Amino acid sequence: MARWILACGLLAALAGLSGCTELTLATVDAKMSELAEADCHYTDLLLTGTYCKSRQIEGKQAKLYCFRTIGGVDCYDQTDPYAINQSGRALQPTPLQVPAPQPPAKDKADAAAATPNG
Repeated sequence: MARWILACGLLAALAGLSGCTELTLATVDAKMSELAEADCHYTDLLLTGTYCKSRQIEGKQAKLYCFRTIGGVDCYDQTDPYAINQSGRALQPTPLQVPAPQPPAKDKADAAAATPNG
């Protein structure tokens, strides 16, 4: 709180002594920004009514879908932006065909009978 009182006093003293020139206001803005740890500009006070703005960037990251290509990595905001999977231009993965498991043979005679070459 003492820092704000000091800053306001500094602002009032500099404005009174210098006649509110552009350079003085820029100096006051820089000092206030340093003390408040925010971006302070007198033009914002005139236009929006708030002198200092937070330095935090508020935003939301869009969900990206990235694909490895020949030249590098391309990212889009859609899973398939050019509908390549439906166009027939892309190779579709073929399902892996795994043979069905055979029950284990009870003895060697049954094993030999179960094999087609045996």
